[in-house]
Parts: sequence; C-alpha cells; structure tokens
Amino acid sequence: MIKKIPFETARKALMVIFILVVIFHAFVLAGLVPSDIVWGGKFQNPEELKRFEVVSILINLLLLGLVFTHPKTTKDSTLRKITTGLLWLFVALFFLNTIGNLFAENILETLIFTPVTFISALLCWRMAVN
Repeated sequence: MIKKIPFETARKALMVIFILVVIFHAFVLAGLVPSDIVWGGKFQNPEELKRFEVVSILINLLLLGLVFTHPKTTKDSTLRKITTGLLWLFVALFFLNTIGNLFAENILETLIFTPVTFISALLCWRMAVN
C-alpha cells in the first residue's frame, strides 16, 4: 500500500515539509510565532526555548539532507544502507511524535503538527521501503 506513493513524490513532499518546518522554527526564534504552540508550551526560559529551536532547525536540515541524498536505485551502497537506517529511525520518531502531538495541551499544536508528523512518518516510510 505504501509503495503506491511514488518515490519522487515522497521525496519532494518531504523536502517541502522540512523547508517549511525550518522556516516555522526560525519564525519562533524571531518571535513572529508564539512559543506556546511549540514543545507543548513548556518553556518559560527564553534561552532554553532558543536551544530547542536551534536543535530542531538543525535536525530538520539534517532530514532535508538525508532525503536529498537517499539514493533510489543503488541497492548495495553503504550510503543507501545508512540513509535507509536513518529513515527508519525517523519513521519511528515521527510516529511517536504524532502520538505526543495528539495529547498536546495547545490545540493549535495538535491540529497543525499531528498531521504534519503523521504525513512525515508515512513519507519517510515510503522512501525507506524503496
């Protein structure tokens, strides 16, 4: 069923998602988006929030690079094995994050990020099974 999503469609969609997420977190850092809709609104300390936002941006840039470099056709390459393993790791993390977002205290976090993390999990899964 998951293979019905074309590989290139999954790749391009993930690139768009990760670019938009980086922009979103940059907006949070700049104070253009309220910080109470990220990380469960748990941060009272601006420095702690800043650290988490920078880490989030770096992880999403890593994911963008991962999706960009994941080879479709090379079956035995070391790069393919590493990127496939990392994709499976992020499938698990995105599914766990989806569950966490379902129970977020902020309704905007639930409504916006639950579908984003769920779709990201499915698209990473699609790329991993290629």
